[in-house]
Amino acid sequence: MKQYISIVLLLVLSFTVSKAQQDSKELIRLGDKFLKIKQYRKALPFFEQVLKTDSTNITAVYKASICHLYRYSKEQALKGFQLVYQKDSTYDKYLYYWLGRAHHLNYSFDKALSFYSKYKTKLTKWDTRQKEVDWYMEQARRARDYVNHPKNFLITNLGPNINSSYSEHSPVAALTDSLLLFTSRRDKVNTKEDLDGEPFEDIFVVRRLPDGTWSAPELFEINTSGHDACIQFFDNDQKLFIYRQTRGGDIYYVEKKEGIWQSPKKFPVINTRGFESDAFMTADGSTVYFATNRFKKLGDLDIYYVNKKPDSTWSKPKMLKGSINTDEDEDAPFISADGKTMYFSSRGHSSMGGYDVYKTTMGADGKWSKPENLGYPINTPDDDVYYYLSAVTNHAYISSYRSGGYGEKDLYEITPVESVTIAGSIVEEKTNKPLDGYQIEWVPIQPVFSAASSSTISSTGSYSTALISANQYIVNVKKEGKVVYLDTLQVPVFDTVGDTLHYPILVPFHGNPADTIPPPVIKPKVYTDNVYFAKKSPELDTKTKKQLDTFIAYVKQHKEVQAVISGHADETGGVEFNKKLSEARAQAVYDYLKTHGVPVERIEIRSFGDAKPVGDNTTEEGKALNRRVEIFAELL
Repeated sequence: MKQYISIVLLLVLSFTVSKAQQDSKELIRLGDKFLKIKQYRKALPFFEQVLKTDSTNITAVYKASICHLYRYSKEQALKGFQLVYQKDSTYDKYLYYWLGRAHHLNYSFDKALSFYSKYKTKLTKWDTRQKEVDWYMEQARRARDYVNHPKNFLITNLGPNINSSYSEHSPVAALTDSLLLFTSRRDKVNTKEDLDGEPFEDIFVVRRLPDGTWSAPELFEINTSGHDACIQFFDNDQKLFIYRQTRGGDIYYVEKKEGIWQSPKKFPVINTRGFESDAFMTADGSTVYFATNRFKKLGDLDIYYVNKKPDSTWSKPKMLKGSINTDEDEDAPFISADGKTMYFSSRGHSSMGGYDVYKTTMGADGKWSKPENLGYPINTPDDDVYYYLSAVTNHAYISSYRSGGYGEKDLYEITPVESVTIAGSIVEEKTNKPLDGYQIEWVPIQPVFSAASSSTISSTGSYSTALISANQYIVNVKKEGKVVYLDTLQVPVFDTVGDTLHYPILVPFHGNPADTIPPPVIKPKVYTDNVYFAKKSPELDTKTKKQLDTFIAYVKQHKEVQAVISGHADETGGVEFNKKLSEARAQAVYDYLKTHGVPVERIEIRSFGDAKPVGDNTTEEGKALNRRVEIFAELL
């Protein structure tokens, strides 16, 4: 009887295993249908379902890793390919290729080169893929060099409020930097899908809130059921270039009239049956640069331009002078306000992988200089594209598929990291005597952009040194080679040249207590400052917020301070308009102070419209001085 029961249990177990294997094969077959047509979002769930019941299924791991590499997580992709390699290094002839790509995209460049080389041995010398792998190997070597010599930029993800697991790209900032358009393929109500299994693109809008964060994305009002992508604001933000997938893909422009965006119209001359992907109007309205594949047999994108003629029609497309265009894609031109500098993205030139952003300048002969790769960390081993400069700060926006994102391409903000002058005095604690003959060493804790340096102290006890901001430093104060004082200094991000951070140092007292004298207490009685605004705008820019942060620190340090905030305007608008504008400016400063912890009972706000000018309203310089909020604080 016992033997009979054992046989039955064995048969049941065998049937269960066989059924699970059959289910896994069917799930993998269904996933393969989508994987073969590169619909990674739809393919991955089938492989993941297999892995829920069989986490070591090598086929499911392998194919899920391919999906992750293109769509979700390059880190997860590498882990998966490594697991396959550990279990069976001969599992698939393309495994070396995928390991090369995964290591390349995860910054393991030496390992990438090793696996690329192994993959090449699997190919015949006549195989056309040899050339492709050679190109990847060249990119990996360049990427290694770029990453080992990073440029001084801070790259910040705009966060999950804006970014999703889908592709976000094409950031377009308004002149005041208070409104941002972007393009996303995220899920929407009644979402339609393109042939790649991803939703069609739509344009979204977000607005910068008083605390510097962004509002929840809203659908822009001109979207259709197909692909819609934003490209550029121009003509004082009253016009907008957009992309629509009509024919091969065309450039449209939209005008705003009485606050309402009108129906889009095709831009003349540049559109064909080919693929026109992007365009950019110069600030003076005389030239449009655009990306098209119409002139290339292999279908890669090049950048061309058209000029406005005296009769306001447009010339025939012209090729750029210089070595901008290659046999790879060039796309997403962005032209500086003076029309002399172009930023664009390219898969060619000295790319470290995918699209990289390049900079080129126009010479007196109209020829563009050799493109300069903006380097790491702006560029990565994957796609970095749609570089868009702010009109009011030296920050920029970019779309990038990089580590730490939310899936596929995300939007990022680029902040230049500048040197800052660290200045102060070094005095002895208790005696308050200035010290000389000492030396200060500054050692970066995580030297991303900076190396160790030292400062010599003057006979009056003062010092001054330049350090790269956005770093934390160990501060060693030495006397005759011996450390007498140790501290750490967190230097925040300074994005403009010429800023100073005051850092006084008190060295511990080791002398006779009878020599001590109380340090003088100096309380500033009055604090005054002016912050300035763009034309007809109450928006606070980055520089203004930095000024207000200094004032906030002062108020928090001195609890007795009473502040008066006075708003002003130039004479550009009417009396009533200017009165309301000055009120809005004062209110914006008030709101910022309130948000950052300044008690409202210590702030009084006033507004004067254009009644109290300090500059000549007949000049632009004078008007700029009048567009202000005055801050007066008295220590009671």
